[in-house]
Amino acid sequence: MKTLTGTPLEEKGEDLFRLMNIDFASKLKQVRLKALDPTGHHGDDEHLEFDYLIPLGEVCLVGEITSRNRSNAKDKLPKFSTALNLCQKALNERTTVTQKDDFWKTIGVADSALLRKFRNVSDLKGFVILSEVDRTEGTLKSVTGVHVFYKYDWQVLWEYADTIGHYAKYPFLGATGCTLPPSGGGTSLKIYKESSGELLAACDKHTTEDTTHTAHVLTFLADPYDLLPIAHVWRRDLFPGASPNQSARYQRMLVSKKLKAIRKDLLSNPDFVFPNSILAVLSPDCSYSKSTKELSIKGTYGSLQIVDGQHRLYAYASDEVNTTMGTEGRILVTAVLYEDADDKYIQEISARTFIDINTNQTKVSSIHLACIGYQTLGKTDRKSIAAHVLTRLNERAGKMRGLLQTSDSPTGRIKLMEIVSSLGPIVCPVAVGKTRKEDTKSGYENLFDATVDELSDPDSMVEKAISALERFYGYVARTFPIDWPSPSGESINSALELSKFHAALLKLLKVFIDEGADWNTVNSELTKIATNIKKKRRISTKPEEIVLFTKNKAIPDARAKISDDLEFLKRNRSKGTSIQDID
Repeated sequence: MKTLTGTPLEEKGEDLFRLMNIDFASKLKQVRLKALDPTGHHGDDEHLEFDYLIPLGEVCLVGEITSRNRSNAKDKLPKFSTALNLCQKALNERTTVTQKDDFWKTIGVADSALLRKFRNVSDLKGFVILSEVDRTEGTLKSVTGVHVFYKYDWQVLWEYADTIGHYAKYPFLGATGCTLPPSGGGTSLKIYKESSGELLAACDKHTTEDTTHTAHVLTFLADPYDLLPIAHVWRRDLFPGASPNQSARYQRMLVSKKLKAIRKDLLSNPDFVFPNSILAVLSPDCSYSKSTKELSIKGTYGSLQIVDGQHRLYAYASDEVNTTMGTEGRILVTAVLYEDADDKYIQEISARTFIDINTNQTKVSSIHLACIGYQTLGKTDRKSIAAHVLTRLNERAGKMRGLLQTSDSPTGRIKLMEIVSSLGPIVCPVAVGKTRKEDTKSGYENLFDATVDELSDPDSMVEKAISALERFYGYVARTFPIDWPSPSGESINSALELSKFHAALLKLLKVFIDEGADWNTVNSELTKIATNIKKKRRISTKPEEIVLFTKNKAIPDARAKISDDLEFLKRNRSKGTSIQDID
């Protein structure tokens, strides 16, 4: 997306909201804070800098967009929050319709028809779009009542608006914690009846190996345009951090090419219907009556949680398709309703069902499935723990931030799945708990700051492993400062840009653990490795030189095996050794 600033960027935001078919006011006035709060301690040069006002019944979503970098945005967010709170206070003090109208006019709502949509507003919520700040640069300190969309989120919003048009407003508003008022999304019930042939029901069944709760499995033919406003998909790409339960972000993002391909079938034949059903889980506020044999679905966003078939449903999210289909569009739905389960269980069982389907039927990236195993499903095998630790490491403000290629960081340089198997033996709670070798026990105690008994607890292992790896990679980066890659920078032809070499580094960490090393020893051994490699290459010790230069025949490149890379590192602890000398 082209870099925009100032007014062109604000207008780009306006274009986004138009595509979403959201009512909004923009080109607002820079009102002096003293004018809104005469008794407050405000400077003469302090003004409101809001860009958008979105009326949503009793809530107004107040937005600002900026191309500032992270350091400048860091200061802007508290100022935005202060101004938002001031406006909330000023709004609360105005009780009559005339006073409230004057308040909105003062801020800059000029259109009389739009002004009427602000009359019921009693609560203000905020959002800030940082169009040029990557989440991998470090998330800003959270501010109550204000949601931050980072650069990637901004790009995803545009992709959604381009592919599903005005239906993109539902995930956008959902990310901010807002919903449309009844006229926009509705709270009425949609009822499907078995007596009229609309519904088939299998009651009190188990849908997975988990037998904690039974469910009603309900199959019905629906108008897709009844479902689109209420359909919610837990997916990892959709504004990481926005979900109140991040562990439930388990699905892949929408693929625009796939949507367009499916739409060709819909556009070519208005009588077309998919022969297989989409799979969904119904929220607890939906209900099925075994006596009347009727299913009631509440007309609010999130009532229908899509587990499988999101592309088939969202293929209908096109005005062109809607015009072609008219009132004849139909989509088959199989929905699961857990009447006595809480939201947490429903999300977990949805994720389990998703994985069962996509492991056995549809090819889903192994990285996607691995990264949700521990936090979403509670799996504690070595692969799930390792993938979770690396994903968390990738999100923290350390040397590995944004460097790994994960579901939330698709442009990362190091492929997570190529190093998971090397980390697995280090962080496997069961294996570590059974450790009997004294040196290994000492290694864990020294480097993980915990006993092997403590590390046999998965939650403890996760937290301790993240801290240990953060420190380990900090030492590696300090030892090879010029070699350390940038998440978004150009290649410098260092072995530290290679996934295999990082896998070997993790295996080297396991060697240090088994030797009972402490952090001073790790630092010393890494320094020896760097010194001996420099001697072998006959280069100076100046820090501006690339040590692990892959175009030098003595240094491992992408063709070397992980085992050979490990041997290269181990031998260079004692003397300079070329990768060519490794058998």
